[in-house]
Amino acid sequence: MGINIKIGAVSKLLNSTTSGSTTDQTTGSGDATTTIDGEAQPTADLTNYYTKTEVDTTISSLSDIFAPTTHSHSISDVTGLQTALDSKLETVPPIALGTLSDVSVTAPVDSDVLSWDQATSSWVGRQISSTGGTTQLSDLSDVTVTTPQIDHVITWDGTKWINKAPSGSGGTSGSSASSNPDWARYVGTVTQPPTGGSTSTFIIGNRAKAYQSGYSILIGDYTETANRPNQSNDRHVVIGYKANAYSTTDVDKTVVIGAYAGSPRAYLSTVNISYNGAVMIGYGCQVDGTWGGCDYGVAVGMYAKLRGGKYGVAIGYGARVDNQYSVAIGANVTNSITHSAKVGSSNQNALHIKNNGQLNLLGSSAGYVVPGYNTGSEPTNVPEGTLIFDKTTKKMKFYNGTTWETIQSS
Repeated sequence: MGINIKIGAVSKLLNSTTSGSTTDQTTGSGDATTTIDGEAQPTADLTNYYTKTEVDTTISSLSDIFAPTTHSHSISDVTGLQTALDSKLETVPPIALGTLSDVSVTAPVDSDVLSWDQATSSWVGRQISSTGGTTQLSDLSDVTVTTPQIDHVITWDGTKWINKAPSGSGGTSGSSASSNPDWARYVGTVTQPPTGGSTSTFIIGNRAKAYQSGYSILIGDYTETANRPNQSNDRHVVIGYKANAYSTTDVDKTVVIGAYAGSPRAYLSTVNISYNGAVMIGYGCQVDGTWGGCDYGVAVGMYAKLRGGKYGVAIGYGARVDNQYSVAIGANVTNSITHSAKVGSSNQNALHIKNNGQLNLLGSSAGYVVPGYNTGSEPTNVPEGTLIFDKTTKKMKFYNGTTWETIQSS
């Protein structure tokens, strides 16, 4: 059956064969003759209407006429696409640890580990247990551990790792303690570590040192606590250049503050200096124990000194007490009488209150000056026996409990 199709402004008689045949032709004049199943069909003048032109009906040509539209689909929109893609994946067989080129594992057992074997340059399976392998730091070939103590650290000495006491910032430590040094911290260039049982001692300072001194604090260059072996010398605070807490007997709980403050070494060989709880504050202030123990004494001031007796107090430049319960206040004032107090600018100019109640005035111009009042202006509410000087009459007066009476010359 022949079909006449018009496409846009161009028509062409196309052949579409069903049970018969169809042909088409055109003449130069534009006439078209169509025969269907061998029978001629009416003709028409197609001049100026139809021009025979071959039309390209390929997809690429049609796309110029029918522009394609964009669209997208997920893999799941296409039935069986995911399965098809999965079948394309390469199957990789599992790899065993022992098949790696740098691993050597032979008949592994429970608890085996891999460790690096430098000789074979490979990881080797081996057993780490108490009967083999390295179980302690000291088992390592480049580590030497000798009598470890509390707070020791492992440090490199240039050839191997060793244990030793920690040193200060940039400093070097002294020798290790020879007998249970259980010490805490020490800081400073060439600072000596606490020795001889100096438990929990804290030291800061160049060449500072503690011996037989527990629970103490030493701060300052050359500060030191020391006494004879087997003696207690604990709980000190020593601060200052060359300050110290020396002793030949048991001494505890002292405070020493100031350059050169403390106990002089010269007395260590001959005198037992006991000064438990003593306080020394000031440049060169000392306790020397020349006249006996100085427990709980206080010396405050440059060169102030405790020389003997408990509970003595020496305050001032060069002030000194030589006996128990004595007080010396003032420059170069010395008190050697027990239970007494001396106050002055020197031994020659001082007020000395003795233990028997006596009041001594010392000095070439010493004297007792009573308070002075003009007649009629005497104080009231004073105890009986009070003495004053009447500046109007130039006479002494005393209060009898009721009135002021003038003391007449005989």
